[in-house]
Amino acid sequence: MPTELIETEFEKGLNVFGLLRDDGISGSSFIRVEQAIKVDEFNDTMSVDIRNADVTIMHNASSATYSFQFEEDTARGNLFFNPYFTPAEGETYTLTVKAESFPTIFASATIPQRPGIQNSSFSEKSYNFDLVMTEDTGMYEVYLFLEGGGAVYEKVINDGKEKKKLSLKIPDSYGSPYLLNIYGYDPKLTEYTNAAVTLRWNTYQETVTTVEGGYGAFGAVTVFSSWLNP
Repeated sequence: MPTELIETEFEKGLNVFGLLRDDGISGSSFIRVEQAIKVDEFNDTMSVDIRNADVTIMHNASSATYSFQFEEDTARGNLFFNPYFTPAEGETYTLTVKAESFPTIFASATIPQRPGIQNSSFSEKSYNFDLVMTEDTGMYEVYLFLEGGGAVYEKVINDGKEKKKLSLKIPDSYGSPYLLNIYGYDPKLTEYTNAAVTLRWNTYQETVTTVEGGYGAFGAVTVFSSWLNP
């Protein structure tokens, strides 16, 4: 049991989740905007979506600004998109979110270098390679897709080393690997996605946020894809 009560005051604000995707697909980046509410005020019939926000992304080097528009998307949720926006590796972008009666949110993110592999090889029921890691990437998610359905998954936290040897074991019930996808997350997104989200009523948990003026996260991911021929 706690030995003292820590008084906290709820601050009104927006809750955002913004993801810049360097995957070669124009318009795949998105921003989700909600209003932050107290846990005891939420119910299943209410919507926290903010649909009329002014959402922009600015390329810091050129000051080019891209406006994101709200779209109802049953597959991915209600998000803000720009179908012509494509971020570039190594470039920094600034997010601005404005909505009436809420503080303005600011955040920035830099697109990490694209993941790379070296010394790849196939052995009996495994695919082996060296994952080349860079300082601008905090975490990697590796997916090895297999014939007949299914995939092998591994998460790698960047520990500061240049390379990480991986050996992805293929279950006996699956076929040969045919596609390798590696997602590299920037440090801010790594921190946010690995933060504990369990509600423990008798303990204080600091709110994890990577934005200014509100709540949530804004980060970047870059994608490496390779078709395999075992």
